[in-house]
Amino acid sequence: MLEGQNAMMMSVEQLQSYTIRGTDAAIGKLHDVYFDDVSWKVLFLVTDTRPWLLGRFVLVSPAMLGDPDSENHVFPTSFTKADVENGPSVEEHKPVSRQHAVDVAKYWDRPFFGPGDPRFDLGVALDPPPARPGSGTIEAAYDDPHLRAAGDMRGHHVETPDGRCGHIEDWLVDLDSWTIREAVIDTTNWWPGGSVRMPCTEVTKMDWDEKSVHVRVSKEEIKGLPRYANPTRPPPGDQPT
Repeated sequence: MLEGQNAMMMSVEQLQSYTIRGTDAAIGKLHDVYFDDVSWKVLFLVTDTRPWLLGRFVLVSPAMLGDPDSENHVFPTSFTKADVENGPSVEEHKPVSRQHAVDVAKYWDRPFFGPGDPRFDLGVALDPPPARPGSGTIEAAYDDPHLRAAGDMRGHHVETPDGRCGHIEDWLVDLDSWTIREAVIDTTNWWPGGSVRMPCTEVTKMDWDEKSVHVRVSKEEIKGLPRYANPTRPPPGDQPT
């Protein structure tokens, strides 16, 4: 766990070491985290259910998880393997849409945002894409530009107003509210200060085509951000020689 203003914080890399366990058996390994880059809320978790469900990546609402067991790296849940088997899924390396988020909310009966939120209202998408001609249904492959896979964004360049300052190493998640709070920036290609923690409120734009994250802070301000010590790796002095 990471310390963070009385919140239970965990990096996405740490989360990916956890297994989701149902009431009757292990469901699978936590594979990735999808979040909305407007509210920074985690919308759903991608769970790798192999080998018991071959090739299935099941989408699970974070609201369904209990408190993490940090000793055994397990998230307990109240659902069964059968619940997961019949739940919404996605293919690996395929785009995930806003419609997937709606399906997850409806299936697990867990809305991502409270009533009155301007972007979602109890799992119903606003401004949906046009229906396919003659189908009368929403195209499920519609790509929401604000829906991000945390794992896919590792390595994206970080652009400040005065130039590039490193790349995204990780994201820090507040497990009490399932909200992305901070970005971890690896600055070693530009400045030998290591990795720093930057509040997500400093992000102004994400560009998937350019694989970049634009921030409002300057390079000098980046140097003054709190350092990040990766809890999954030994300190530099403890590295084997």
